Amino acid sequence: MRRGAVLLSFSPLLHLRGKRFEYDVILAFLKEGAEMRAVAWYDNSPNNPHNPNPNASVNWGDQPRDEVLGGFFDVAVPATIGDGKILVRHHLRN
Repeated sequence: MRRGAVLLSFSPLLHLRGKRFEYDVILAFLKEGAEMRAVAWYDNSPNNPHNPNPNASVNWGDQPRDEVLGGFFDVAVPATIGDGKILVRHHLRN
């Protein structure tokens, strides 16, 4: 039985301080065990013309004055795969 997925789309989400967003897929086809990494860079400096307040503490939130990192993606998996875990989320924290 083939276990894998087809990556259909990416949808990165950053707010005003977002500067750069990168997806990395390690292994081209999303085979079982493949890893995907989403990385974002922010610019909270006065050099960012979209930054509403470079001196403010920035929290996660839905409003543009807040910040967010949303690394959404869609995959298609074969119908023959059972109800087991298809995707596993790993949080990397520094």
